[in-house]
Amino acid sequence: WYALLEWVLGGTASGTSLPLADSLLTRYITLDDTVDVKTWSGAVAGRAVISSGQQQPLKLDIDVFAVDETVGAAGSFPAISYDDTFGPYMHADGTFVVNAVTVKPKTWSLTIENMPDTDRYFNSNTRISIPSKGRKFTWAFSLPYGDYYAAYGLQAADIACSATFAVGAYSLAFSSTNVRIPRQGPKGRGREEEIFLNIGGVARQPSGGVPITVTCDKTP
Repeated sequence: WYALLEWVLGGTASGTSLPLADSLLTRYITLDDTVDVKTWSGAVAGRAVISSGQQQPLKLDIDVFAVDETVGAAGSFPAISYDDTFGPYMHADGTFVVNAVTVKPKTWSLTIENMPDTDRYFNSNTRISIPSKGRKFTWAFSLPYGDYYAAYGLQAADIACSATFAVGAYSLAFSSTNVRIPRQGPKGRGREEEIFLNIGGVARQPSGGVPITVTCDKTP
């Protein structure tokens, strides 16, 4: 999570802090296809969706855009090591807060759109660069309407949202102070169907601050 979120957010990680940066970080990505090994250079994270749902682990889906591809011989994939003593963050491990109210969502997501310019080929057969054209951070919660009907009226002002996950001694936290949620009606009217309120909104940048703060204390 630490390395991937540093790549997504663009800033240089320091301690437990994963800051934002205007420019996008580039990475090499290597994939072993058994027949051969492909490597993509200059890869950026275009769009990242962090999400979890009831009885599910926390997930990270990334849309990747790269500059070029090279193909190596089979068996040339580099040796890697990873820590398998640390279990995954689960939805049940999460603490979710919307407008100072701790909620229990059925699902939750945070979408980070880095808006890469993927059309900069010019007189080249490959992209010459992939700069960011902007940033957008969208929060979404699916809440049981009977428990959190007051959330229907949150469109009046910017509110704070946060999601914190903990496993053992480690934690991963996301927070935004200025999320504007438009009014959205509840869904579900079946006789035996529970009604849910699906709320979502974009995080704005507060004066002198940042639209989103991410911390991870499982450091390399």
